[in-house]
Amino acid sequence: MTGLITHHRSFLLVHALFALADPTLTRISVTFVTLFTDWICYMQEEWDTLLCSIRDGIIPDIEHISHVRDYLQVGVCEMLNL
Repeated sequence: MTGLITHHRSFLLVHALFALADPTLTRISVTFVTLFTDWICYMQEEWDTLLCSIRDGIIPDIEHISHVRDYLQVGVCEMLNL
């Protein structure tokens, strides 16, 4: 479902949310260093929001994801066993 997010920042933040929420994640593979750098910067900017979202089991208010928000919410709930 994240492939339907067309805005770079929103796309990376949703991936960060799922990566941080997945306790079985052991490896991250990226093709471009600039993509990884952007991902880390966005995570740092939204760190508190991401952690609160994982704790509460919700998708945070991220711009440009309204068309997939409900589907992502189901994914978060399944991942966190809520």
